Amino acid sequence: KNQTEIAIDQDNLKKEQTIDSIYTTQKEMKKTQDKIYETIKNDPLKDKKYGIDLNPFRLLFLDKDSGALSGGFSIFNNKKDIEHYFSIFAGSESPNIFMLDYRYRYYLGNSLNGFYICGFSRYAHINEEENYYYEQESGSASKLGIGFGVGYKIFSYKGFYWGTTLGLGRYFIGDDNAFYNCSLYDDEIIFIFEILKIGLAF
Repeated sequence: KNQTEIAIDQDNLKKEQTIDSIYTTQKEMKKTQDKIYETIKNDPLKDKKYGIDLNPFRLLFLDKDSGALSGGFSIFNNKKDIEHYFSIFAGSESPNIFMLDYRYRYYLGNSLNGFYICGFSRYAHINEEENYYYEQESGSASKLGIGFGVGYKIFSYKGFYWGTTLGLGRYFIGDDNAFYNCSLYDDEIIFIFEILKIGLAF
């Protein structure tokens, strides 16, 4: 090769090295931007649409008089910062309690993480066996009510989360105070206090 061709080859090599360097730098900048965005956005659920949670302490006493199954299923709408939550409670004590909630949760931050406000509806069914001591006859009752609440959830990027809820509402359909030994669930007031719900988003 003559000197002109050598010079051209060197110029082309320098251009390729420059392009490679720019491309590598852009990739590093993109990674850095993604990390900054994740920190600011705090959006661990960006690729997750569903979740399942349980109260583990109630499961420990499921075979006892005070045990119950308490858990739920979530549908996450990341674009609108909304969670549709379906909660179930089934108590093994007497009277037997079954409650089904639908809760509409709106998150106050810039993602599905942290504080939220919610509205809910509840269906409750109470089944009481005959109790001679309290002169309580066997029977059942169903009730329907609505209410509002607040809560807080912490999500991890691995999918695990913890949440708590405080809510207050009222039954509008069904009989109240129908059973002697069921004041907590048989009153017209709906009170929700959940301090420990552990779940997995996927």
